[in-house]
Amino acid sequence: MEHVRLADSRGQRAPVGRLMAALIGAVVLFQLNATMLSPAVTDLGERLDAGADQVGLQATVFFLSAALFGVFLPRLSDIAGRRPVILAVVAVTNAGTVIGLLAPNIEVLYAARGVQGVCGVLVPMSLMVLRDAVPPDRFGLHVGIITGVNGGVAGVDALLGGVIVDTVGFRGVLATILLVGVIAAGLVWRWLPDSRPSAGARMDWRGVALLCATIGLLTVGISGGGVLLVGAAAVLFAVFVLVERRRPDSLVPVRQMRDRGTWGLLLTTTLTLAGVFAAINFVLPLLAQEGFGMSASTASLLYLTPYALVGWLVAPFAGRLAENIGYRRVFRVGVLGSVVALVIMMFGLSSPAVLVGCAVLLGVTAAGMANIMLNAMGVVYSPADNQGLLPGLNSAAFNVGASLGTAVLSSLVGQPGGYQLALAVAVVISLLALAVSFVLPAGQRQ
Repeated sequence: MEHVRLADSRGQRAPVGRLMAALIGAVVLFQLNATMLSPAVTDLGERLDAGADQVGLQATVFFLSAALFGVFLPRLSDIAGRRPVILAVVAVTNAGTVIGLLAPNIEVLYAARGVQGVCGVLVPMSLMVLRDAVPPDRFGLHVGIITGVNGGVAGVDALLGGVIVDTVGFRGVLATILLVGVIAAGLVWRWLPDSRPSAGARMDWRGVALLCATIGLLTVGISGGGVLLVGAAAVLFAVFVLVERRRPDSLVPVRQMRDRGTWGLLLTTTLTLAGVFAAINFVLPLLAQEGFGMSASTASLLYLTPYALVGWLVAPFAGRLAENIGYRRVFRVGVLGSVVALVIMMFGLSSPAVLVGCAVLLGVTAAGMANIMLNAMGVVYSPADNQGLLPGLNSAAFNVGASLGTAVLSSLVGQPGGYQLALAVAVVISLLALAVSFVLPAGQRQ
């Protein structure tokens, strides 16, 4: 495919620069919705008369919603079109932000966050647009730019959110998100091209319902809902497989279930996020605050911001490198480097400076390499006749892995030597992710 052949809102071929502007606007909107409210925990509790545990639940609602919408919206865009689905997602996200702005209590905020969760599909769908639009030898570079910008925003939006919260409260954060959402809607409307690789196909809504219920039960179960919910999820998944085998228009064809590029990638993604995400986003900030007495903003500035910004800088180069040596190899280098960083953290827990260095290294290996390759492989391994399914399921695997890792590591840090034990478990999980990655096929774009 040469250059961009897809038509924008005026029926003209969309230049790459304008296409990238529209996609970056979409992924920035997702990232702000995902993390910009993080510094507002205290303010939300005071203004909505809610406890810390109630306030924390709003993030769980958001990510669970994102995982569920990820099951079917990317596939729906194969049929109904990328551009109309992304436009609808941005519009619904903005509507959820308005609900949050007007929320009089925590229950209404939960509803708002559930609606906003639809934007979780914007990252995988942006990569699907790139697959349709750019030639194979430029795909890795553009993936690196898109996902790198997404990670870079994560490094500064929490700090900006803290300033806004201190000035005008959480509603000021939501107003900022809404402003970005309006801008993103304009960019998408004007410059995003359309494509419908499965036009005329039927949507398997029965399969959607079963798989969403499975992922919902699994996510809630591993986040503290108990082993019974996890067991119920396993039973429901077995029912899903039996039902899908009998449908000619199944959401997940049997041949794709058996493909190493499908189950291998989903397992690799889940394990990678369970190991590295929880270590950098839960264990390290908790140690900084409880062990070193840092404030939340100082901990974010010293550890999370360098991690995200370094990942932003490295991602385009990692994407370009993957075009030459392969996505799997870059991923494995990233995971192996992350394991090295986690081991150093295990033996450097008493030194804030050593931990800063580890955060920077993880920015290179995890944020800049491993996570970028996981997103890219979700597109690379997608068959031509079902392009939207795997990126959506892979997005759900990101959320499930993050929930699983946080649940496991958080149960360990309170024990004697808990921080070191939690990091040791993170190392083991990451090594499992590395091992599973060797089942992944070469995966040429189709």
